[in-house]
Amino acid sequence: MSRWVDFMTNSVGLKFLSIGAKRAVLWAMGSTVTAASVAYDIKTHKGHSKIVIPAPASEGFKDAFMEDLLSTPPVLTENQSVEWLNHSIEPMWPFLDEGIRQVVLEKLEPAIQNAVPLIGKQLRFAKLTLGCTAPQLGPVTSRLTEDGVELFVAVDYAGDLELEFELGVATVSIADLTIRGEVMLAFKPLVNGINPIGGMEISCLDQPEVTLKLSAKGMFLDSVPNFYKLLKYAVDDAVASILVMPNNIAFRIPTVTGPVTDIASLKYRSPLGVLRVSVDSAQHLPGSTWSTNPYARVQVGAHHYYTDTVNKNVNPTWHGKRHTQDFMIFHSKQSVRVDVFSGKGFGADELIGSCQTPVSTLVGLKDKELMTLPVKTAIEHYGHHGGAKLKLQAEWLPLSDYYPDAAESVKEIADDPREKWRDGNSGGTGNQQLTTLRVDKVFTSHGPGPHKVVMNVGGRSTATCPGTSPPLIFNICPSTLCEITRRMSAANAATDLVCSVLEIDETDYLQYKKTTDVRSKTPFPLRDAEVECTEDEAWAKAVISKMKRNASDKRPQFDEILYLPSKLEDTFDISLQSLTTVDGKPTYATVASKEFPLSQSGPFHLDGCTVFATPTVSYLGKATEA
Repeated sequence: MSRWVDFMTNSVGLKFLSIGAKRAVLWAMGSTVTAASVAYDIKTHKGHSKIVIPAPASEGFKDAFMEDLLSTPPVLTENQSVEWLNHSIEPMWPFLDEGIRQVVLEKLEPAIQNAVPLIGKQLRFAKLTLGCTAPQLGPVTSRLTEDGVELFVAVDYAGDLELEFELGVATVSIADLTIRGEVMLAFKPLVNGINPIGGMEISCLDQPEVTLKLSAKGMFLDSVPNFYKLLKYAVDDAVASILVMPNNIAFRIPTVTGPVTDIASLKYRSPLGVLRVSVDSAQHLPGSTWSTNPYARVQVGAHHYYTDTVNKNVNPTWHGKRHTQDFMIFHSKQSVRVDVFSGKGFGADELIGSCQTPVSTLVGLKDKELMTLPVKTAIEHYGHHGGAKLKLQAEWLPLSDYYPDAAESVKEIADDPREKWRDGNSGGTGNQQLTTLRVDKVFTSHGPGPHKVVMNVGGRSTATCPGTSPPLIFNICPSTLCEITRRMSAANAATDLVCSVLEIDETDYLQYKKTTDVRSKTPFPLRDAEVECTEDEAWAKAVISKMKRNASDKRPQFDEILYLPSKLEDTFDISLQSLTTVDGKPTYATVASKEFPLSQSGPFHLDGCTVFATPTVSYLGKATEA
């Protein structure tokens, strides 16, 4: 990467700068170009067409999502080529080797181990060959939003990357990997500052299409039923856990003179509402009646669910089955995808066909209305003349701060005797509200970390990522710590005061003080300033490292937002989990837990810890402000 930085800066006459200064210049140039491009696009857009302020939505659609759908979003540019960007990415591609290795180890390997039965736990990542072919980007479409600008970039990767996993003496290789999809780059919020972009979010609204080729040495792939499907879904899940909405990569961008962006609001989008989806039936599926056992996989963003299997039927109906699921919708451009498979028992399940439709087409459905979607068949069958169809039922549940009107509430859809929405065994979700918990930080005395905060509502739970050190700790550099400690020591400040202010251990401070006392008794001509500076810096680095560990153990920072659909009668409890070892394996165990009413505000006091968090409840359904 340094070679690339040198090339870019030397070409514009900045050969004399250090590598750090060159990187800073490139960052400034990039921010300026991005801001200028955005400003130009907005100016050009305003000059050619008027940005329409959406009119109030009609009755029944009074929520932010429907207003967004019924209005025309301001499109700044559409289907723009970015060949210059593709040429720029090529020299950067080799430098992603270490980053992709880390993703494989942290995401893909655990996903494969959990997905593949019997032999999955023995699979270990062994080798990565990145290859020379970089992804191709474009075309690009940009649009203006309330708080920033969104770029939608088509991504097409068909490279020579190869992954190899070991299974005892056997090996399994993944090659000919292709990834096709669309990535959203959201520049938000726009603020008044030297750099007007406060942050950046990178995400895929829908699951990218992934294909791969498997090969094995020392084993037969057919010996594990559905091995290809399981491995492919493990790859899909690994990609989804990183980039598919609601998951994303988000980070602040310094605005220099503007405000600091709230990282939690940037990384965790607020849901626009809940889409309740039911797979009703399918007709004219390819295949023979005696050998086709269809089931459906429904996916929105990173989340999916499976219907039950209907045996020996090319016109399956899923009435009364567990075919209903609530999906939180985070963006108006998300889609619903349905894949229909035929179960083969011990053999590999076969993809029959698939269909996909934007969420916006399902949101407008009337009560109990069915939508028929053409199924793009994936197999050929003698005597099949096409016309495969799938019927979906969907209900849009907007979020409201007010309790839903009893006459209009969607809390229990029981008009149709076939549906028992509140009975979890017969397909009804029974969800009536959305519980949100923003977790900021925790003060705890429960030993070493890392720690997680777990929210449990109505028997379902979700957890934060492991807590990190508070941001303030990272702002202390070794030289600053040495200078502050030296001055407080010279002023004969009390030891407990110094340790409390600087948050360092007493033993570390006494060690520093002992070293400085020895130096003060040594004649100045015999002292070596360079050696003393090196010793002080080594001491400060060790202390800062310990400070970070102590801070993440005692005051972990989270800045996360958790969501869980729930029922009106549910209570919720908050738990603190700490990493421990059980039977030689690392695992998170609960060290403190307590139940609270949803009406209680934070902070929440548990046994030995305090969780600084803010809960909110939003109701599902049309609301009235009574």
